[in-house]
Amino acid sequence: MIELYLLRHSQTSYNVKAEVIGGKSSGLTLTRLGTELATTAGNVLRNSGLRFDKIFCSTAVRARQTLECMGQISAEETDAVVYSDCLEELSQGEWEGRPRNEIYTPEVISCLDRENPFFRPPGGESQNDVEKRMTDFIKSEILDRYEDGVFLIVGHGVAFKCFIRGVLGSDARMTHKLGMDNLSMTRLTYSDRDGWSLDWMNRPLIPN
Repeated sequence: MIELYLLRHSQTSYNVKAEVIGGKSSGLTLTRLGTELATTAGNVLRNSGLRFDKIFCSTAVRARQTLECMGQISAEETDAVVYSDCLEELSQGEWEGRPRNEIYTPEVISCLDRENPFFRPPGGESQNDVEKRMTDFIKSEILDRYEDGVFLIVGHGVAFKCFIRGVLGSDARMTHKLGMDNLSMTRLTYSDRDGWSLDWMNRPLIPN
């Protein structure tokens, strides 16, 4: 059986400024608090005894910084990390960095509801685009190569939610109703007989 853990990156300035559309924003860095929290989360994970056979990480700076701050959390014999832009956040194209209240007008929200999961912002991606690249990556890098194992992906909230919604066959309107906080972990399992199952979601690594 495959155990897949999804870990959302630590805090960035866009997480603090929720009124700004973040999207892909690959160069975005962690805040000072974000680096401290990621370091603490690494200690918590090591103390838990959970070890990963392989780690995959988005190429976005905030994801790489999160993993670097966490330190050694993989199994000693297979500690290489695979970085891929296939794991980056959903691109909001021309909307990135813009105020939400300027972009998400009633007309745009109506269009989103009507066209999702295929709606694309100008120059950006749809939920379906992100679901496909995430699913294709996980299939080629994990399911096609391993029969069992424990794997971690360090990445992004919306990208993870698109993947989860897709493999569970949920309505596209559910994507933004799924909780996925910074430094939260989600676990899915996969078997050839049963396919994907969601075991738990949005579990904080650092207790409140």
